[in-house]
Amino acid sequence: MNTPILTTGRLRLLPFSEDDFPLLQDLHSDPEVNRYLSPGPAIMDPEEVRRRLANYVGDHRG
Repeated sequence: MNTPILTTGRLRLLPFSEDDFPLLQDLHSDPEVNRYLSPGPAIMDPEEVRRRLANYVGDHRG
Protein backbone atom coordinates (compact mmCIF):
# COMPACT_ATOMS: atom_id res chain seq x y z
CA MET A 1 0.00 0.00 0.00
CA ASN A 2 1.19 3.49 -0.82
CA THR A 3 2.07 5.90 1.96
CA PRO A 4 -0.32 8.86 1.92
CA ILE A 5 1.06 12.17 0.70
CA LEU A 6 -1.51 14.15 2.66
CA THR A 7 -4.18 13.13 5.14
CA THR A 8 -6.97 15.21 6.63
CA GLY A 9 -10.14 14.27 8.50
CA ARG A 10 -11.97 13.69 5.20
CA LEU A 11 -9.28 13.22 2.57
CA ARG A 12 -6.32 10.97 1.91
CA LEU A 13 -4.08 11.67 -1.09
CA LEU A 14 -1.96 8.79 -2.32
CA PRO A 15 0.81 8.74 -4.92
CA PHE A 16 -0.07 7.22 -8.28
CA SER A 17 0.60 3.51 -8.77
CA GLU A 18 0.25 1.07 -11.66
CA ASP A 19 -2.98 -0.12 -10.02
CA ASP A 20 -4.55 3.23 -10.96
CA PHE A 21 -4.57 2.41 -14.68
CA PRO A 22 -8.23 1.26 -14.92
CA LEU A 23 -9.47 4.39 -13.15
CA LEU A 24 -7.27 6.70 -15.19
CA GLN A 25 -8.33 4.95 -18.40
CA ASP A 26 -11.99 5.42 -17.46
CA LEU A 27 -11.42 9.14 -16.93
CA HIS A 28 -9.61 9.59 -20.24
CA SER A 29 -12.26 7.55 -22.09
CA ASP A 30 -15.00 10.02 -21.17
CA PRO A 31 -15.02 13.01 -23.58
CA GLU A 32 -16.99 15.11 -21.09
CA VAL A 33 -14.30 14.64 -18.44
CA ASN A 34 -11.38 14.61 -20.87
CA ARG A 35 -12.29 17.99 -22.37
CA TYR A 36 -10.89 19.56 -19.20
CA LEU A 37 -7.69 17.51 -19.41
CA SER A 38 -4.85 17.54 -21.90
CA PRO A 39 -5.08 16.94 -24.88
CA GLY A 40 -8.77 17.92 -24.89
CA PRO A 41 -12.09 16.23 -25.64
CA ALA A 42 -10.60 13.45 -27.78
CA ILE A 43 -10.55 10.06 -26.09
CA MET A 44 -7.01 9.09 -25.13
CA ASP A 45 -5.81 5.69 -26.29
CA PRO A 46 -4.74 3.19 -23.61
CA GLU A 47 -1.05 3.34 -24.56
CA GLU A 48 -0.98 7.11 -24.03
CA VAL A 49 -2.70 6.66 -20.67
CA ARG A 50 -0.05 4.05 -19.74
CA ARG A 51 2.77 6.43 -20.75
CA ARG A 52 1.28 9.24 -18.69
CA LEU A 53 0.73 6.99 -15.69
CA ALA A 54 4.35 5.79 -15.88
CA ASN A 55 5.45 9.45 -15.80
CA TYR A 56 3.20 10.19 -12.82
CA VAL A 57 4.51 7.15 -10.94
CA GLY A 58 8.10 8.16 -11.73
CA ASP A 59 7.48 11.73 -10.61
CA HIS A 60 6.11 10.55 -7.27
CA ARG A 61 9.07 8.26 -6.68
CA GLY A 62 11.67 10.82 -7.44
